[in-house]
Amino acid sequence: GGTVMSSALALARTLFQEVPGALGQAILLTDGQNDTSDTRALEVVLQGCAGVFQADCRGVGTDWSPGQLRTIADALLGTTQLVASPEGLAEDFRQTMAAAMSKSVAGVRLRLWMPKNARLLAVKQAFPTEIDLLGKVVPVDQRAVDIPLGAWGTGAQDYFASFEVTPLGIGEQMLVCRPSVVWQDPAAGDQVLPGGNVTVTWTTDAGLSTRINEQVAHYTGQADKARAIQEGLEALDRRDEATATLHLGRALALAERSGDAETTRRLREVVEGDADAGTLRLRRGAGKVAVMDLDVASTRTVRAKRD
Repeated sequence: GGTVMSSALALARTLFQEVPGALGQAILLTDGQNDTSDTRALEVVLQGCAGVFQADCRGVGTDWSPGQLRTIADALLGTTQLVASPEGLAEDFRQTMAAAMSKSVAGVRLRLWMPKNARLLAVKQAFPTEIDLLGKVVPVDQRAVDIPLGAWGTGAQDYFASFEVTPLGIGEQMLVCRPSVVWQDPAAGDQVLPGGNVTVTWTTDAGLSTRINEQVAHYTGQADKARAIQEGLEALDRRDEATATLHLGRALALAERSGDAETTRRLREVVEGDADAGTLRLRRGAGKVAVMDLDVASTRTVRAKRD
């Protein structure tokens, strides 16, 4: 009689709680939009599911909402993907379960220790998808916080944090943050892998104060790309083609500049022409699948290059 995603997730939570200590992985499949009456219940259930299991969300066909599934996947540290036809479900299931089975360490946390004159403003997963993690911050004591990261296996994740600090005098240096990775060993308790200190130095040298770390600049650009895609698709939904073209053109430029071949390909399914030459326009033959695929993949990122 309808689609009520909170009920499915609540049932999954009940099943996972019967096997404490296991790595919980769910796959949420839908071919429809969640009922509007379920909005508040879904928010409550997601809070109760966080930390119990992770969920990868899959929309089948084109009659579902990418935004709804992205909200669930972000809350439960999973992924969102379009499966255009049911024939693709078996292969997607194999890939999703292979990724889940590769995880071997549960309950990983990013711990940030900060002195009293530093305050955390934002923290997010920056790769492989952008996920805002600020709402997941849990205080450890007066100086440290933990951010749950789910289960880890092979692969890599990058995280991005920004801070507000009390200004000091020119030439003075201050510790901003001491990060570490913490995980639970069933036999030995919390295990801590410390990272390097994050410091800031006050200077009048414009060459130093205006220099942006390349990796920070990369992920700032990736966030700008995601916003440009979302703003372009929202304008497209309003049938404001001029605004849609403007934002999607900016997203295309950012994707090409960062070497994001997958996002570039998806954007080229929706727009055509040359933005620099002023000939960029919406592709008239772009179908709903192409638009939804671009929407779903808008928060995926490419990893910053390492020295």
